[in-house]
Amino acid sequence: MTLLEFIYADENLLFTIALSVMLIIAILEGITTLFGVAISSLIETLIPDFSMQIDTPETPQGVLSRLFSWLNIGKVPVLIIFISFLTAFSLIGYSIQYSVYSMNIALLPQLIGTPISFFIALPFVKFFTSLLQKIMPKDESSALTK
Repeated sequence: MTLLEFIYADENLLFTIALSVMLIIAILEGITTLFGVAISSLIETLIPDFSMQIDTPETPQGVLSRLFSWLNIGKVPVLIIFISFLTAFSLIGYSIQYSVYSMNIALLPQLIGTPISFFIALPFVKFFTSLLQKIMPKDESSALTK
């Protein structure tokens, strides 16, 4: 199986789509930045601003709020989280499929490979966004009171 046959195999369709979407977003971000309007800032304005107060004992923690907090949503721009997820998901999916193919001479079906890649990609997204959170500029004010 050639590289293009492997990439375009039906079992790898979702990984190819994820990688393609990531590349399209990167190209659009580069082009719009050249014109002075970054697509990431446009997307950030479309997403409603919400604050999660998870540390208070009165607030019940749902699964979704814990997942959002764990993935650093609100601390790192959503587009960066999305890009890192798409990249991790597709690269992990391709890696799993290649590993299985090299041992078995068959690719995993999408119904098996996709959930495995999805759940393995989440810790990678958490790790990457945690690193980015440390180096991202914070919203700080230098205003002084009199």
